[in-house]
Amino acid sequence: MSRRQNAIVATSTIGTWSKAVGLIESSLRDKDSDVRALAAAALAEMNSRPSIPALRKVLEDSSPLVRFAAAKSLWQLGDHSGREILSDVLQGDSSPSDGVIKSNLKDANKKLHSPKELAFAGMNAASGLLGPFSFGITMAEQLAADKSASARALSASLLASDHNPTSVRELRDALQDKNPAVRAAAAKALGQHPCRSVVEDLHSLLDEKKDEVKYMAAASILRISTNAPRRHIECEMPAASPASAVAQSVPESADTAK
Repeated sequence: MSRRQNAIVATSTIGTWSKAVGLIESSLRDKDSDVRALAAAALAEMNSRPSIPALRKVLEDSSPLVRFAAAKSLWQLGDHSGREILSDVLQGDSSPSDGVIKSNLKDANKKLHSPKELAFAGMNAASGLLGPFSFGITMAEQLAADKSASARALSASLLASDHNPTSVRELRDALQDKNPAVRAAAAKALGQHPCRSVVEDLHSLLDEKKDEVKYMAAASILRISTNAPRRHIECEMPAASPASAVAQSVPESADTAK
């Protein structure tokens, strides 16, 4: 790591002292994208909620890695301004959508794959692969085998707390991801949503060859069945009712048009 990066790591341990926060925020404008990404991650580690406006500005950074780090830090601080970025990362291999991140995903994932760059996204070097997802060594190996999987799995884990119907739909799509670690992360995330309609999607994973995916799906089904409210929770984008659709298709009568 560079001298500036080491300084950021050390400064982030001071806490929310205003001068320390100010030094880290100034690093968000550093010419080195690695430094900017590390600074964005550090502000979340410092739990610096006053830094939310500064992090929002970084969502427009030219580097996909920096944007991802900022979106993740904002999410940790309770601000969902970067939800679209996390969503785009999640959809990298499970949706044809051309998102903000996707156009530069190859470069971002190359950076996110190395232990040092994973730390910039708020994870602690190689050991960080084990902590956030609690999947064990097998999942760490699956993530290491796919350079883009770590970002997608992390995005799925973060979207677990967002009960927006769009996020639920994207997590459902991620159950079909080519990487088992991402499928397991999506299954775990869906288990935290209070809607019973996702159980059918999770059932499709019970025939998985990968035990870690199968077991995670089963655990999420059990969690939803045990904890989800009996009343219906909307999990999908609301669709127009048949009556309103018919009404919109019927031309105005001569009397109505007058």
